[in-house]
Amino acid sequence: MIRRFTRDESGMTMALAIMMILLISVMGAGLLTFVRSDLEAVVEENRGQKALDIAEAGVQAAKAHLRVDSFRQHYDTVRSNDCVEGPRVGGDNWSKATDIYTNTNGLCVGPSTRTPAQVGVTKNFAGGKFQVTIECFDQKLQQTDATVDPCTGGAGLAPVPNDPVSYRKFFKVTSTGYDNTAGDGAKRKIEAIYTTAKRTYAPIAYWTPKSIYFQGGAAQTVKKMSFFAGDYITGMGNITRDTSVTTLYGDWAIPPYNATPRVKNPATSNPIANTPGFAALKMVCSNQGSTCSTSNADGYRDYDSTTGTKGQNKQFVATNGPPNPSQQITFPFSPGNALADPSSIVDPGLVEEMRAAAEEQGNYKTPAGALTLTSWPAKGSVYFVDGVNVTFKVNTTPKAEGVLIVRNGNFNWNNSSNGFQGVIIVIGNGTTTGHYDQGGQVTLDGYVAASGNITIHGGIQPNTSIDFTTLNSFYDVKLWSWRELYS
Repeated sequence: MIRRFTRDESGMTMALAIMMILLISVMGAGLLTFVRSDLEAVVEENRGQKALDIAEAGVQAAKAHLRVDSFRQHYDTVRSNDCVEGPRVGGDNWSKATDIYTNTNGLCVGPSTRTPAQVGVTKNFAGGKFQVTIECFDQKLQQTDATVDPCTGGAGLAPVPNDPVSYRKFFKVTSTGYDNTAGDGAKRKIEAIYTTAKRTYAPIAYWTPKSIYFQGGAAQTVKKMSFFAGDYITGMGNITRDTSVTTLYGDWAIPPYNATPRVKNPATSNPIANTPGFAALKMVCSNQGSTCSTSNADGYRDYDSTTGTKGQNKQFVATNGPPNPSQQITFPFSPGNALADPSSIVDPGLVEEMRAAAEEQGNYKTPAGALTLTSWPAKGSVYFVDGVNVTFKVNTTPKAEGVLIVRNGNFNWNNSSNGFQGVIIVIGNGTTTGHYDQGGQVTLDGYVAASGNITIHGGIQPNTSIDFTTLNSFYDVKLWSWRELYS
């Protein structure tokens, strides 16, 4: 009996082993499926994150482009997307328009037609690609004639439609990122709204941390402008002031920089806001030359180190904050670190923005030797010359207009030029480079920031109808809203 039971159980071990193998196999298969699914989810998440990062790179590319081209009509969808409002920058067309124009040698060329699949800008990036469009918003509520608003078919009504475009403009950026260049993998989309507002990179004046020399042989008439120097201003004996128009910076009370206004001399009838002013941290002098020993700053129109006991008894000083208004007056703008380091007359980061803008426009020049400019690109262009001296000899109609930057060189006018409308920035060490020399027969409808000495041989009589605050075509770009759309 016992033997029979033993013989009957002889196959149980094999059966149990087979059952255990089957159970482990099923569990292993389930575990593998779970692991595989988890790995696939991780891979998909990584691909999605990569696509999102690429989409964000597209948004940043559009933001950088808006800094140098913020003309709303370039991003209209319904109208012809033409060049009338201002010069295009670069060869890309970021709008959704299918009938497009290009800016070629200063001329508006087109239209040409592209398919809906070709709209915007598509570029490879980090093993994938992004496709980006920019649309302007309708701000017709602030237009003089709502029927001719330069953006009637863009992203719709602006988030703040009552804001005039002279204050800020609204743009919608849509960027789709793909994790591979074929575009058949993960895809993520971002919609961002940016606002832009014009800014100037230099004070709206003639400004240098060194000296300003007036060296005309006859009377030199100045109007509308003010002049600021870290050292001396000389040659004031030949200056005649035109008080028929309001000067830029007016009485110089521009908070938060300077809260101490210039005041009218009781002995004169000229309003101080209409009186061109001169200020130097050392002295403002009547004689010509590089230095002087006697100041003729009166403490009303002009200020220097001696006016603490003249006029309204305010000494001209440089401070990191507001001066003592009972004793001092200072720059109506921030001089930054330029007094200690003249090469920082403009913030280095902003200089690089201007260089990049000029390069995108095809106007970044690094010639082997001194450069004489005889022609100018499109109106509003940014022109950047690196490492050499520049002579400006452009004589065109209409007058050349834009932003001209000379870095590590000096700038000189040729008297055969008919002038310039815009901003001239000369950057250097302030000793051998960074100097600006303005001839006696040319007119600058604009203003100058120079690391070195400024020499003026003629008068300063800019066009009074120009809004000098808008001569600089660069823009602050600020984020208004941002949202991610997963596809």
